[in-house]
Amino acid sequence: MKNKKPVEDMSILENSIHPLILKLLYNRDVNTVDKVMAFLKPNIELLPSPLELYGVAEAVKLINTMGDAHIRVVGDYDV
Repeated sequence: MKNKKPVEDMSILENSIHPLILKLLYNRDVNTVDKVMAFLKPNIELLPSPLELYGVAEAVKLINTMGDAHIRVVGDYDV
């Protein structure tokens, strides 16, 4: 496992979050108190708009033109 380090003092988190969890987060560049807290306690209001996802705006336009037609959505578990 990599040994990336945080970019600021993380002592405020060290008593409340297991060191292995912190190490995993640091290795994923979640390396500030604010980033760690945002990752562990996410706020739905801070998520980007779904319309920013690739192809979503076009899909919405297509669906709006279909009227009463049936629509089937197919995907796997990470959809």
